Amino acid sequence: MVNQALAAGRKAFAQAGERLGLPVRELAVIKGALGAIPRVKKAPPEVAVITEEERARLLEALPLRVRLIAETLYGLCHRRPRVSEVLTVRRDHVKENGTVELRLYGKGGKERSSRIPAELYRRILAEFPEGIYLFESQSGQHFKREYISREIARAARRVLGSPSRRTS
Repeated sequence: MVNQALAAGRKAFAQAGERLGLPVRELAVIKGALGAIPRVKKAPPEVAVITEEERARLLEALPLRVRLIAETLYGLCHRRPRVSEVLTVRRDHVKENGTVELRLYGKGGKERSSRIPAELYRRILAEFPEGIYLFESQSGQHFKREYISREIARAARRVLGSPSRRTS
């Protein structure tokens, strides 16, 4: 919003200078001065840090299907997957040979793989026994990112309280 106002102000000053018939050299000085006003950058969001005990309580508060998705996300955290990447893993993108490897597809179809514990994979298969997607809803579609994020946020508020009290 502030950057839009700055851009509008720059444009208005330039147009006013042109309407007044200022020489090109003076217009260039005005445009240069206005261009030197830095854009306002958003502050990065504060990151909530929770303890292992709080993480365990949060996972326990989630519905089983959402919990399995959250555990998968947590297990892959060193690779920083997007929620949507995990939710769209197809069963034919899972390779099991001693370890369980998931093929993830990110923005632009960029492919990468990551591993999850075999024990977690067994629990996932017990809860989601069939379907095209590893995590499939009753309607045969993959879960939506907004739904999973909302359920985790609700459980976090319920179990951990306000997120504003625990930032780093």
